[in-house]
Amino acid sequence: MRPLLIALLAAFAPRARSSEAVTCRFRVMPWDVGIATFKSDRYFTVADLAQIDFGVRIGLLGPFLRRGVRWVNLAESARFERPLRLFQRYAVTTAVVCTDDKHAYFSHRFTSPRGTHAEVLVKVKFKIGSRTVRPGEMVE
Repeated sequence: MRPLLIALLAAFAPRARSSEAVTCRFRVMPWDVGIATFKSDRYFTVADLAQIDFGVRIGLLGPFLRRGVRWVNLAESARFERPLRLFQRYAVTTAVVCTDDKHAYFSHRFTSPRGTHAEVLVKVKFKIGSRTVRPGEMVE
């Protein structure tokens, strides 16, 4: 349900270019926490949601659907600085860090007025069937 809601909200958000950073806002909900802080696995889930927001806002949704392109996360890494607390508002800023012939690398920075909370780095591959699509065809 959340991915659909994110895609719908992103459709009405300002458009961006693939070279720009895109910010999506969230709030820590009860299902996101362990005892009192944001669970570490939720950072990866929210990074996936931020990727959906990014993809819609830079105009990838239509071409992806028409061409049958899949977005496959190959590797994810997180660096944590300070915890997010229950009901705290935060933003995730997504940007393409770089691309090569087969992969795109995304940064998802989790911030609030208190500062940076975490950064999630994601290595992505675009696929049509079993064929890998050059990221430049998708995000440049």
